[in-house]
Amino acid sequence: MAPMVRVVAGSAVAFAVALMSANGLAQLPLEPASDAELHLGDWTFQPSVVVRTRAEFRRHPVDLGGSVFASNAVQADGFGSAAPSVTASLPSVANAFALSERVRLGLGLRNGSFGAQVTLQDSRVWGWFPESSPGLAPPGSGVFQPYEVYVDLRSSELDPAVELRIGRQVLSWGEGRLLGARDWWQGGASFDAVRLKAQWGDGFAEA
Repeated sequence: MAPMVRVVAGSAVAFAVALMSANGLAQLPLEPASDAELHLGDWTFQPSVVVRTRAEFRRHPVDLGGSVFASNAVQADGFGSAAPSVTASLPSVANAFALSERVRLGLGLRNGSFGAQVTLQDSRVWGWFPESSPGLAPPGSGVFQPYEVYVDLRSSELDPAVELRIGRQVLSWGEGRLLGARDWWQGGASFDAVRLKAQWGDGFAEA
């Protein structure tokens, strides 16, 4: 191949890649897509499977067993008006454990600016002693429920990019202290909400 032909061919390829990259950037959603994608015509399907097992063991936990005080114990002790009253006395706990699982099966779909997501969740406790681990149900019990069910509409422009999402969805603002997914909890947390997000340049707003 002549040098001039190689230069022209290389320039054409570089220009095509740059054009495709620019077009791809203009279609970026506010959230990254799943790695697993199935394409059928104009529809894109995104299946997902998340399985979590959790085991916990605590030796002489400080928050289990011993005296149970009345609800006004802190106030009474702080003002010194009366000795905190004890309502019950529980045996001390030497060992505490919990064993649980959580499975989430999801399917997302997208066609242009329209998208939807359905995620079903099964959370179950297999073993637990004693009965006071936060966020856990009694042994053998479980909950099967929809974790995410929503539809959304997105603009196709990068600046500004706007997305409207309606239905049961996961919300996490900042570090998740005001609104968060509570993923450490057995069932996690999702909210029935109408959500509007907008992104322009380096700016971002959500309500």
